[in-house]
Amino acid sequence: MNLTRRIYVIFAFLLVVTVGAVFAYESYYVWPRKNCEKTPGHWWAEKYHQCATVVSVQRFVGRLGPAGKPTMTNAPKAASSK
Repeated sequence: MNLTRRIYVIFAFLLVVTVGAVFAYESYYVWPRKNCEKTPGHWWAEKYHQCATVVSVQRFVGRLGPAGKPTMTNAPKAASSK
């Protein structure tokens, strides 16, 4: 194998490896994030590498919402101050 042919094979191999690495990166990191950001009400958790849904803390603790109405049906009634 002459030098020109050897250099051609090395560069072709490097091209295939680079294209494969870019495709793997895009399919593992970029595409899931873009799909998650398209969906309303979802956000991308980079630490866990997953799509998450935003949940209000009021839903767990049963406190009053911004309009002064309970956010849960079994929320305690506000005490009257007289």
